[in-house]
Amino acid sequence: MAAAIVAEGSRGYSGDAGGNGGGSDDFKPPRYNFEYDVNYDGNRHGHQEERDNDDTTGSYYVYLPDSRKLIVDYYVDRWGYHPTLTYEGEARFPTRSGGGRVTGGTGGVGYQSYHQ
Repeated sequence: MAAAIVAEGSRGYSGDAGGNGGGSDDFKPPRYNFEYDVNYDGNRHGHQEERDNDDTTGSYYVYLPDSRKLIVDYYVDRWGYHPTLTYEGEARFPTRSGGGRVTGGTGGVGYQSYHQ
């Protein structure tokens, strides 16, 4: 697993312990970026994001049990979250192998079959 996080600026709180938060002179616009990928024990997914003030962009992915890769690219602005979903690959469904369990596709982990 790999991860990287970089943060530049954040809200500065230099006020008293009473929670007043100090003056507005300490405010800095949010600015950061991060990225990680996981490939452990059959789990493969990742996420990257970058924010500069009110604008945020990023993407995340996950490998699905049917062997496709789901990718979500997004941006966030003052009007909300705007995702675009993309699927890579072709869905492959495992074959039935006795006992109501199926094999293949996930490194030996079986899933219940709901169609005959």
